[in-house]
Amino acid sequence: MRCQVRAPDPAHDDQGRLWPRLFRGRQESRRSRTRNRLKSCVDEVRALRASRQDEAAGPHCPCFLVSAACGWRLRQRSCAPPAEAALHSDSATQAAGEELRVQGRVTDAAGILAPDVETRLARKLEALEQQTGHQMVLATTPSLNGEEISDYAQKLGNRWGIGRKEHDDGVIILVAPNERKVRIAVGYGLEKTLTNAFCGQVIADDMLPRFKEGDFAAGVEAGVAAISAKIS
Repeated sequence: MRCQVRAPDPAHDDQGRLWPRLFRGRQESRRSRTRNRLKSCVDEVRALRASRQDEAAGPHCPCFLVSAACGWRLRQRSCAPPAEAALHSDSATQAAGEELRVQGRVTDAAGILAPDVETRLARKLEALEQQTGHQMVLATTPSLNGEEISDYAQKLGNRWGIGRKEHDDGVIILVAPNERKVRIAVGYGLEKTLTNAFCGQVIADDMLPRFKEGDFAAGVEAGVAAISAKIS
């Protein structure tokens, strides 16, 4: 009868335990992942600080967050929705401190857009709604009345009743030129399509460069075009 001697497992010792070097390898892998996460967090903080410092150079927009906390549930309408309001009439400016009134798909209460730009934008937004069912409006305000633009936009979406109630698919592009802020507010139904990263890119790449040149019309048209293409 022959006796067979098995070669020792290089990964285990004579008692079946893993060699310490494997533990060290796993620990190093965990440490590497932890370092990568920390580096990502540091990069995000640095980017946020840079965006705040950029405010002095021109119109500023904080990174827009499209999440459950920043979307809105469409409540019962308290005023006529944009589709039922005057479509192509010129917006009337409003004084700071007044409650922003819906004047159509484009509400230029801050008075930064020419009448022909308003009409062109309103037609594009009307065509988008007819094609997709999604309702998007553009609003400018002379003042946020001391509120954060995120809170202001969310209240606006609830008060105006933007989007279809059963889909929660409204979108508001809100510009506050005097505070140098802009926000894209999205209903819950579209937050998976209009993600945080996408909306931040639209604001940073399509809108802010034109705002800094003083061309608000080109900035909002570029923003409307980018969002329309995404949800069409």
